[in-house]
Amino acid sequence: MAVALAAGLVAAGCGAGQDPTIDLPSTSSPTPSTIAPAATSTTTTAAPAVRPATWVAIDRTGRLLVLSAETGEVQRVLGEFDHPTECPQGDEPAAGCEWVVEVALSPDGATVFYETCCEPAPGNVYRVPVTGGEPELVVHGGFPAVDPGGTRLAVVELQWVAVQPLAGGPAERFADDEGGATGFVHGMTWSPDGESIAFSVSDASAESLRLHVLRVGEASDFGDARPVPQPPADSWTLPAYRRDGLLFVAEQELLLDGRPTGPARGLVVDPRTGAVVEEFEYGGAVQSQHLDATGSHLLYTLHDGSVRWRSPDGASGVLAGDGYLAATW
Repeated sequence: MAVALAAGLVAAGCGAGQDPTIDLPSTSSPTPSTIAPAATSTTTTAAPAVRPATWVAIDRTGRLLVLSAETGEVQRVLGEFDHPTECPQGDEPAAGCEWVVEVALSPDGATVFYETCCEPAPGNVYRVPVTGGEPELVVHGGFPAVDPGGTRLAVVELQWVAVQPLAGGPAERFADDEGGATGFVHGMTWSPDGESIAFSVSDASAESLRLHVLRVGEASDFGDARPVPQPPADSWTLPAYRRDGLLFVAEQELLLDGRPTGPARGLVVDPRTGAVVEEFEYGGAVQSQHLDATGSHLLYTLHDGSVRWRSPDGASGVLAGDGYLAATW
Protein backbone atom coordinates (compact mmCIF):
# COMPACT_ATOMS: atom_id res chain seq x y z
CA MET A 1 0.00 0.00 0.00
CA ALA A 2 2.94 2.36 0.61
CA VAL A 3 3.87 2.06 -3.07
CA ALA A 4 0.35 2.90 -4.14
CA LEU A 5 0.27 5.95 -1.88
CA ALA A 6 3.51 7.24 -3.32
CA ALA A 7 2.43 6.58 -6.89
CA GLY A 8 -0.87 8.36 -6.25
CA LEU A 9 0.97 11.70 -6.07
CA VAL A 10 1.10 11.87 -9.86
CA ALA A 11 -2.68 12.29 -10.27
CA ALA A 12 -4.16 15.77 -10.98
CA GLY A 13 -7.08 17.87 -9.64
CA CYS A 14 -8.39 21.46 -9.84
CA GLY A 15 -9.71 24.40 -7.82
CA ALA A 16 -9.10 27.85 -6.32
CA GLY A 17 -8.84 28.59 -2.61
CA GLN A 18 -10.22 30.92 0.05
CA ASP A 19 -8.18 31.81 3.14
CA PRO A 20 -9.81 33.26 6.29
CA THR A 21 -7.72 34.60 9.16
CA ILE A 22 -5.87 32.25 11.52
CA ASP A 23 -5.40 33.35 15.13
CA LEU A 24 -1.77 33.83 16.10
CA PRO A 25 -0.52 30.77 18.00
CA SER A 26 1.28 31.05 21.32
CA THR A 27 5.03 30.45 21.24
CA SER A 28 6.22 30.62 24.83
CA SER A 29 4.65 27.37 26.00
CA PRO A 30 3.54 25.01 23.21
CA THR A 31 0.56 22.77 23.90
CA PRO A 32 1.86 19.26 24.68
CA SER A 33 1.20 16.91 21.77
CA THR A 34 -0.34 14.13 23.84
CA ILE A 35 -3.85 12.83 24.13
CA ALA A 36 -3.91 13.60 27.87
CA PRO A 37 -5.22 17.04 28.92
CA ALA A 38 -2.60 19.76 28.96
CA ALA A 39 -1.59 21.65 32.08
CA THR A 40 -2.73 25.27 32.33
CA SER A 41 0.04 27.82 31.73
CA THR A 42 0.42 31.55 31.15
CA THR A 43 1.49 32.38 27.62
CA THR A 44 2.31 35.42 25.56
CA THR A 45 1.71 36.08 21.89
CA ALA A 46 4.71 36.63 19.61
CA ALA A 47 4.83 38.15 16.17
CA PRO A 48 4.73 35.55 13.39
CA ALA A 49 8.01 34.57 11.81
CA VAL A 50 8.83 35.86 8.36
CA ARG A 51 7.92 33.53 5.51
CA PRO A 52 10.89 31.58 4.11
CA ALA A 53 12.69 33.16 1.18
CA THR A 54 13.09 29.86 -0.68
CA TRP A 55 11.16 26.65 -1.14
CA VAL A 56 11.97 23.15 -2.37
CA ALA A 57 9.70 21.36 -4.81
CA ILE A 58 9.21 18.40 -7.11
CA ASP A 59 7.94 19.42 -10.53
CA ARG A 60 5.98 17.29 -12.94
CA THR A 61 8.98 16.72 -15.19
CA GLY A 62 10.73 14.82 -12.37
CA ARG A 63 13.11 17.54 -11.14
CA LEU A 64 13.95 18.32 -7.50
CA LEU A 65 14.31 22.10 -7.31
CA VAL A 66 15.17 25.02 -5.02
CA LEU A 67 13.14 28.11 -5.93
CA SER A 68 12.82 31.74 -4.88
CA ALA A 69 9.63 32.48 -2.93
CA GLU A 70 9.67 36.06 -4.22
CA THR A 71 10.12 35.47 -7.94
CA GLY A 72 9.42 31.76 -8.43
CA GLU A 73 12.69 31.41 -10.31
CA VAL A 74 14.61 28.15 -10.11
CA GLN A 75 17.77 28.74 -8.09
CA ARG A 76 19.13 25.22 -8.21
CA VAL A 77 18.38 21.76 -9.62
CA LEU A 78 19.19 19.17 -6.96
CA GLY A 79 18.29 16.16 -9.05
CA GLU A 80 16.55 14.94 -12.19
CA PHE A 81 14.51 11.75 -12.17
CA ASP A 82 12.26 9.74 -14.45
CA HIS A 83 8.96 11.30 -15.42
CA PRO A 84 6.27 9.30 -13.54
CA THR A 85 4.03 8.89 -16.57
CA GLU A 86 6.89 7.48 -18.65
CA CYS A 87 7.50 4.58 -16.27
CA PRO A 88 5.68 1.33 -17.09
CA GLN A 89 2.57 0.90 -14.98
CA GLY A 90 1.49 -2.35 -13.36
CA ASP A 91 1.36 -4.33 -10.17
CA GLU A 92 5.15 -4.47 -9.83
CA PRO A 93 7.62 -1.54 -9.78
CA ALA A 94 9.50 -1.06 -13.02
CA ALA A 95 13.16 -2.03 -12.78
CA GLY A 96 15.45 0.96 -13.24
CA CYS A 97 12.57 3.43 -13.21
CA GLU A 98 12.72 5.92 -10.34
CA TRP A 99 10.82 9.13 -9.69
CA VAL A 100 10.70 11.50 -6.74
CA VAL A 101 7.38 11.84 -4.91
CA GLU A 102 7.80 13.66 -1.57
CA VAL A 103 10.22 16.12 0.00
CA ALA A 104 11.13 17.48 3.46
CA LEU A 105 13.68 19.91 4.91
CA SER A 106 15.86 19.75 8.00
CA PRO A 107 14.95 22.39 10.62
CA ASP A 108 18.06 24.43 9.79
CA GLY A 109 17.13 24.40 6.10
CA ALA A 110 20.50 22.97 5.13
CA THR A 111 19.46 19.47 4.04
CA VAL A 112 16.77 18.22 1.70
CA PHE A 113 15.25 14.78 2.29
CA TYR A 114 13.33 13.24 -0.59
CA GLU A 115 11.48 10.03 -1.28
CA THR A 116 11.78 8.08 -4.49
CA CYS A 117 9.41 5.42 -5.77
CA CYS A 118 9.39 2.45 -5.91
CA GLU A 119 12.28 0.05 -5.49
CA PRO A 120 12.55 -1.47 -2.95
CA ALA A 121 8.82 -1.72 -2.31
CA PRO A 122 8.56 1.01 0.36
CA GLY A 123 10.71 3.39 -1.68
CA ASN A 124 13.95 5.09 -0.66
CA VAL A 125 14.66 8.28 1.29
CA TYR A 126 17.79 10.22 0.36
CA ARG A 127 19.35 13.42 1.66
CA VAL A 128 21.26 16.08 -0.26
CA PRO A 129 22.58 19.51 0.77
CA VAL A 130 20.26 22.34 -0.24
CA THR A 131 23.30 23.93 -1.87
CA GLY A 132 23.69 20.86 -4.09
CA GLY A 133 25.87 17.78 -4.02
CA GLU A 134 25.78 14.01 -4.13
CA PRO A 135 22.66 12.39 -2.61
CA GLU A 136 23.05 9.88 0.22
CA LEU A 137 20.65 7.01 0.91
CA VAL A 138 19.29 7.31 4.46
CA VAL A 139 16.61 4.64 4.84
CA HIS A 140 13.94 2.69 2.96
CA GLY A 141 10.51 4.23 3.38
CA GLY A 142 8.25 7.14 2.52
CA PHE A 143 6.73 10.38 3.86
CA PRO A 144 10.04 11.57 5.42
CA ALA A 145 9.82 13.97 8.39
CA VAL A 146 12.79 15.34 10.35
CA ASP A 147 12.38 15.95 14.08
CA PRO A 148 12.72 19.54 15.44
CA GLY A 149 16.20 18.77 16.76
CA GLY A 150 17.37 17.61 13.35
CA THR A 151 18.64 14.29 14.70
CA ARG A 152 15.95 11.76 13.73
CA LEU A 153 14.02 10.94 10.59
CA ALA A 154 10.54 9.41 10.78
CA VAL A 155 9.24 7.46 7.78
CA VAL A 156 6.47 5.11 6.79
CA GLU A 157 8.22 1.82 6.13
CA LEU A 158 5.90 -0.63 4.40
CA GLN A 159 2.93 -0.64 6.83
CA TRP A 160 4.59 0.58 9.99
CA VAL A 161 6.43 3.61 11.37
CA ALA A 162 10.22 3.78 11.66
CA VAL A 163 12.44 6.39 13.33
CA GLN A 164 16.00 6.50 11.98
CA PRO A 165 18.85 8.29 13.87
CA LEU A 166 20.49 10.55 11.30
CA ALA A 167 23.92 10.08 12.87
CA GLY A 168 23.66 6.37 12.08
CA GLY A 169 22.64 3.24 13.92
CA PRO A 170 19.58 0.99 13.86
CA ALA A 171 16.11 2.38 13.27
CA GLU A 172 13.38 2.05 15.89
CA ARG A 173 10.36 0.36 14.31
CA PHE A 174 6.80 0.47 15.55
CA ALA A 175 4.83 -2.45 14.14
CA ASP A 176 1.95 -4.56 15.47
CA ASP A 177 2.21 -8.12 16.77
CA GLU A 178 2.19 -9.46 13.21
CA GLY A 179 5.01 -7.19 12.07
CA GLY A 180 2.92 -4.55 10.34
CA ALA A 181 0.04 -2.22 11.10
CA THR A 182 -3.71 -2.26 10.73
CA GLY A 183 -4.22 -0.63 7.34
CA PHE A 184 -1.81 1.63 5.46
CA VAL A 185 -0.08 4.63 7.04
CA HIS A 186 -0.19 8.03 5.35
CA GLY A 187 1.75 11.22 6.12
CA MET A 188 4.11 12.05 8.98
CA THR A 189 4.77 15.07 11.20
CA TRP A 190 6.73 15.71 14.43
CA SER A 191 5.33 17.62 17.39
CA PRO A 192 7.17 20.86 18.30
CA ASP A 193 8.67 19.25 21.41
CA GLY A 194 10.06 16.34 19.35
CA GLU A 195 8.32 13.76 21.54
CA SER A 196 5.47 12.65 19.27
CA ILE A 197 4.69 11.96 15.65
CA ALA A 198 1.24 12.20 14.07
CA PHE A 199 0.05 10.31 10.98
CA SER A 200 -3.10 8.85 9.44
CA VAL A 201 -4.02 5.17 9.25
CA SER A 202 -6.75 3.64 7.10
CA ASP A 203 -9.68 2.18 9.04
CA ALA A 204 -10.84 -1.42 8.76
CA SER A 205 -13.05 -0.60 5.78
CA ALA A 206 -10.18 1.25 4.00
CA GLU A 207 -12.71 4.00 3.25
CA SER A 208 -11.30 6.70 5.54
CA LEU A 209 -8.11 7.70 7.31
CA ARG A 210 -7.97 8.08 11.09
CA LEU A 211 -5.53 10.45 12.77
CA HIS A 212 -3.12 8.89 15.33
CA VAL A 213 -0.40 10.21 17.66
CA LEU A 214 2.57 8.10 18.78
CA ARG A 215 4.74 9.07 21.78
CA VAL A 216 8.10 7.90 20.46
CA GLY A 217 9.95 7.69 23.77
CA GLU A 218 7.15 5.76 25.48
CA ALA A 219 5.78 3.50 22.72
CA SER A 220 6.94 -0.06 22.20
CA ASP A 221 4.81 -1.01 19.19
CA PHE A 222 2.25 0.34 16.75
CA GLY A 223 -0.59 -0.46 19.13
CA ASP A 224 0.63 2.35 21.39
CA ALA A 225 -0.37 4.92 18.77
CA ARG A 226 -3.45 6.65 20.17
CA PRO A 227 -6.31 7.57 17.84
CA VAL A 228 -7.39 11.19 17.90
CA PRO A 229 -11.20 11.44 18.29
CA GLN A 230 -12.78 12.36 14.96
CA PRO A 231 -16.21 11.93 13.32
CA PRO A 232 -16.65 8.35 12.05
CA ALA A 233 -17.33 9.33 8.45
CA ASP A 234 -14.52 11.90 8.12
CA SER A 235 -11.11 11.18 6.65
CA TRP A 236 -8.27 13.30 8.10
CA THR A 237 -5.06 13.28 6.08
CA LEU A 238 -1.63 14.93 5.79
CA PRO A 239 -1.24 16.18 9.39
CA ALA A 240 1.21 19.04 10.03
CA TYR A 241 2.01 20.28 13.54
CA ARG A 242 1.76 24.02 14.21
CA ARG A 243 4.15 25.61 16.71
CA ASP A 244 1.37 25.73 19.33
CA GLY A 245 0.92 21.94 19.22
CA LEU A 246 -2.27 21.98 17.15
CA LEU A 247 -2.49 20.09 13.86
CA PHE A 248 -3.36 21.19 10.36
CA VAL A 249 -5.20 18.33 8.63
CA ALA A 250 -6.88 18.00 5.25
CA GLU A 251 -10.35 16.51 5.46
CA GLN A 252 -10.64 14.60 2.19
CA GLU A 253 -11.39 11.13 0.93
CA LEU A 254 -8.62 9.00 -0.56
CA LEU A 255 -8.89 6.31 -3.20
CA LEU A 256 -7.14 3.01 -2.48
CA ASP A 257 -4.18 4.11 -4.60
CA GLY A 258 -3.69 7.18 -2.43
CA ARG A 259 -5.25 9.80 -4.72
CA PRO A 260 -7.49 12.34 -2.96
CA THR A 261 -10.96 12.90 -4.38
CA GLY A 262 -12.77 16.22 -4.49
CA PRO A 263 -11.97 19.51 -2.76
CA ALA A 264 -10.45 19.29 0.71
CA ARG A 265 -11.54 21.20 3.78
CA GLY A 266 -8.74 22.51 5.98
CA LEU A 267 -9.01 21.92 9.71
CA VAL A 268 -6.94 22.95 12.71
CA VAL A 269 -7.38 20.16 15.26
CA ASP A 270 -6.46 19.76 18.94
CA PRO A 271 -4.75 16.32 18.97
CA ARG A 272 -5.66 15.80 22.64
CA THR A 273 -9.43 16.01 22.12
CA GLY A 274 -10.08 16.01 18.36
CA ALA A 275 -11.78 19.41 18.71
CA VAL A 276 -11.78 21.44 15.49
CA VAL A 277 -10.72 24.97 16.41
CA GLU A 278 -10.46 26.49 12.90
CA GLU A 279 -11.68 25.70 9.38
CA PHE A 280 -10.78 26.93 5.90
CA GLU A 281 -11.07 25.88 2.24
CA TYR A 282 -8.07 24.74 0.23
CA GLY A 283 -9.92 25.14 -3.05
CA GLY A 284 -9.04 21.69 -4.36
CA ALA A 285 -7.69 18.26 -3.48
CA VAL A 286 -4.46 18.44 -1.45
CA GLN A 287 -1.59 16.11 -2.27
CA SER A 288 1.16 17.54 -0.05
CA GLN A 289 1.40 20.03 2.83
CA HIS A 290 4.15 21.14 5.20
CA LEU A 291 4.87 23.90 7.71
CA ASP A 292 8.10 25.86 7.82
CA ALA A 293 10.66 25.25 10.60
CA THR A 294 8.94 27.80 12.88
CA GLY A 295 5.63 25.92 12.62
CA SER A 296 3.94 29.08 11.38
CA HIS A 297 3.59 29.20 7.60
CA LEU A 298 1.76 26.43 5.73
CA LEU A 299 2.80 25.44 2.22
CA TYR A 300 0.54 23.08 0.28
CA THR A 301 0.31 21.59 -3.20
CA LEU A 302 -3.04 20.93 -4.87
CA HIS A 303 -3.77 18.29 -7.47
CA ASP A 304 -3.92 20.93 -10.18
CA GLY A 305 -0.18 21.38 -9.60
CA SER A 306 -0.44 24.76 -7.89
CA VAL A 307 1.61 25.59 -4.78
CA ARG A 308 0.04 27.91 -2.22
CA TRP A 309 0.93 29.37 1.18
CA ARG A 310 -1.01 30.41 4.24
CA SER A 311 0.29 32.48 7.19
CA PRO A 312 -0.94 32.93 10.78
CA ASP A 313 -1.93 36.56 10.20
CA GLY A 314 -4.45 35.58 7.51
CA ALA A 315 -2.21 36.40 4.53
CA SER A 316 -2.16 33.88 1.69
CA GLY A 317 -0.91 33.55 -1.83
CA VAL A 318 0.18 31.37 -4.73
CA LEU A 319 3.82 30.50 -5.33
CA ALA A 320 3.13 28.61 -8.56
CA GLY A 321 -0.01 28.23 -10.64
CA ASP A 322 0.70 24.69 -11.84
CA GLY A 323 3.37 22.13 -12.60
CA TYR A 324 4.24 20.70 -9.18
CA LEU A 325 3.72 17.43 -7.29
CA ALA A 326 4.94 18.40 -3.80
CA ALA A 327 6.69 21.28 -2.04
CA THR A 328 8.09 22.33 1.33
CA TRP A 329 9.97 25.22 2.95
